[in-house]
Amino acid sequence: MFLGTYHHSLDTKGRVSIPARYRELLTAEAEPGLILTINHGDAEQCVAVYPRAPFFRMAQKLMTDGPMDAQLERYARTILPSSVEVSHDKQGRILIPSTLLEQVNIQREVTWVGMFNRMEIWDRAKWETAHQKDLAEVGNLNRLYTEIYNGND
Repeated sequence: MFLGTYHHSLDTKGRVSIPARYRELLTAEAEPGLILTINHGDAEQCVAVYPRAPFFRMAQKLMTDGPMDAQLERYARTILPSSVEVSHDKQGRILIPSTLLEQVNIQREVTWVGMFNRMEIWDRAKWETAHQKDLAEVGNLNRLYTEIYNGND
């Protein structure tokens, strides 16, 4: 599972190093490769990074259920065309396409964020702002989680 935050910098070609801990976890994946897409929860904020197999399971479910639900169909139409498959080089770097960098307005300094089954790449300044806002609301967010969790027992 992907946890924690790591600060890195994009090079002039748009490449960024995958944090060493995440690279270790990725070596355990059955299928090599990563999928980069806009973050489905907050599309203008960051790039979501999925190991290949979990992304394809999600995409398969979207394609199975999507035609029956107009909102899922719109979601699939937003996420799938914005997605790109990448692999890391010998130095553990991935190339983030300029279209994704522009779409989420990522500058040179980035923060990798572990989100259990996926990772996110944020512009560092945007991450700091969003994270501080979330920390200020953590009590309310925790209550929401507790309500959802207890409601699914």
